[in-house]
Amino acid sequence: MLFKQLIDEFLDKWDKDTSKAYRKKIYSFYQYLVEMKNATDSNYKSILKGLEIEDVAESIIFYVKRNQVKYRASADLYISTVKSFYAYISAKQICSNIYFDNKAYAPDMKEQCECAIKCLKLNESKQVMPLDEEAARRIVDRCNEIINLANYDELINGKWDGTFSAYVSALISKLVLCFGMSNKTIRELKAVDYNSTNGRIVINGYSVHLPDTLKTNMDTYMDYRTRAINELCNGSDVNQYMFIELSNPRKNISYNTRLFFILNELIGSTCATALAKYAIIQLIRQGIPAYLIKDFTGYKDDIYNHCQEIVNEENGAVSKEERCKIIDAGIRMSRLSEIM
Repeated sequence: MLFKQLIDEFLDKWDKDTSKAYRKKIYSFYQYLVEMKNATDSNYKSILKGLEIEDVAESIIFYVKRNQVKYRASADLYISTVKSFYAYISAKQICSNIYFDNKAYAPDMKEQCECAIKCLKLNESKQVMPLDEEAARRIVDRCNEIINLANYDELINGKWDGTFSAYVSALISKLVLCFGMSNKTIRELKAVDYNSTNGRIVINGYSVHLPDTLKTNMDTYMDYRTRAINELCNGSDVNQYMFIELSNPRKNISYNTRLFFILNELIGSTCATALAKYAIIQLIRQGIPAYLIKDFTGYKDDIYNHCQEIVNEENGAVSKEERCKIIDAGIRMSRLSEIM
């Protein structure tokens, strides 16, 4: 089997999202072995078998510098990818490596990889990984279930036991998955920012259409909101914020936690950053400029740059040959090339 064929077979065994996440990392490992260890189709098995822990650490540095990686989260995933690759070739009995197969070497492997990462001075901020497609669909299905089962009387009667909060949480989760809004942006939305007639919502000054189902959800919510204010607040809508809270306030639960508490049963966390990153990545893939995405969502460089790095890892050119072709094609197509 050719070396590159083995790499492709390894990627084919994963689902679409995992394969995308692993693609550039495993090909960077391949490039490291070819360029730094002189791996070929005839000797790659012996090189894989004889790879030392120091070589693995060196390959991390190669991956980070070659791909201009800025975040530690990407380097950590690179290590996981290489480990998964070795587990795959060992299970397939293609070849084995004592440093990966014998758990006794795991502490030394971890220490040297950690040392390599520290030397690179990557952004150490803890980055939540975005949802994959399957998780996003699962959340939408659960949110739709909660929203579709809701009726006004039950929501109001259950306002103290979290029924209304669950309903609002489901709606907000769908909005974040669609638009990638930050918590601050959500809190600042006003009732007047939604126009039921044309199905548009204004987010940080940008007027955008809602998908049909989400528009129906919002129409129903805004009707319930008006009725609740009229019945429970004597029609006084003092702050005019879009999303209201009717649950009995508990000092030990933050407002943001209440916004997303239904997520806990689905992703084990009430942090909505994973949802927002999913949406931001979709916007990046559509070619929307960085400054617009950040202005629209309310997220700044740290979150946006991590999303951009993930997209780069999925779709960027892997080998030097591919990169040369892209640059060469760009130069040939430029207007300056015609003048020359």
